[in-house]
Amino acid sequence: MRAKTSVGEIEISASKIDRGEFKSQNGTIRMHSVACLRGMAAETLTGEIECNCSEPAEEYLLDCHSEQGKCTLPDVLGHGEKLLRLRSKAGAITTSFYGQNKATSC
Repeated sequence: MRAKTSVGEIEISASKIDRGEFKSQNGTIRMHSVACLRGMAAETLTGEIECNCSEPAEEYLLDCHSEQGKCTLPDVLGHGEKLLRLRSKAGAITTSFYGQNKATSC
């Protein structure tokens, strides 16, 4: 599944996808209760990224980077086979996984 926009928001909710690629220039990318078979990537210049996976963190390998925004990560990170790559130049990035309520900022 792919989605790309220049200004608008991208929102994916309650989905199970093979592989996801989402890009936005200035809009927020929101993924709520999303599961994937092979991994996901989300990239935005000035928008925020909110990622809520419906699977445990242990199934994912998280690669998160924001140059000017804050990254909020779960307390426990996995080393799974599914790559979750999140990039923002100026927006905040928030991640959470099934069964985890706490998050830590970096």
